[in-house]
Amino acid sequence: SSTYWVGESEAPTASAGSFDHVNLTPKTVGAISSFSRLAELQSTPEIEQLIRQDFIAVVGLAIALAAIRGTGSSSQPLGLMNTTGIGAVIGGTDGAAVSYDHLAQLKAELATSNADTDSAAFLINAATAAKLMQLKAPTSGDYLAGPTSIAAGTPPTFWGRRYAVSNQLRDNLSKGNTSGKCSELIYANWSDLLIGLFWPLDILVNPYSSGFAAGDV
Repeated sequence: SSTYWVGESEAPTASAGSFDHVNLTPKTVGAISSFSRLAELQSTPEIEQLIRQDFIAVVGLAIALAAIRGTGSSSQPLGLMNTTGIGAVIGGTDGAAVSYDHLAQLKAELATSNADTDSAAFLINAATAAKLMQLKAPTSGDYLAGPTSIAAGTPPTFWGRRYAVSNQLRDNLSKGNTSGKCSELIYANWSDLLIGLFWPLDILVNPYSSGFAAGDV
């Protein structure tokens, strides 16, 4: 909608807001496992429960990875890193040691799009987290993100924004002359990330598998 300054007893001009839509098309991700009759009889804890828990874990990881960098092709959803129009902060021609300046630049990148809201947060991998936690003030030598800077019961933050650590972010990237040891990190307004679940997790037993005669499941 458009805004207008009007005088007394004057009405603003009517306007219509602009709307767009996001198409969600179903994708399928799955895993197959099997166990023998003797494994079922002897396992403690019960092997079926272990496999069910494993299915939930690996499918959840697959969905999270697709949300981060799904290609949008080959039956994959389109992930954040492959969405057009995403801003970027480049560390250097050959990569660069991560610093809090890079985090501030990422915040600025989002702020210029009016998207740096309270739901924005950093997503980093374990290697990046370790580097940031080792940074020290040049004069005092104090850790800039030491354990005393995180109040009990509150989420950890960088530049006043929450961060989470996930090894779904790669740490083996190459940039220029630096090969196989660069990391990626993301700062995003995560409330804008849409994950449509068309159906809950299905776990099915195949009674026609090749191991049926041997009692395999």
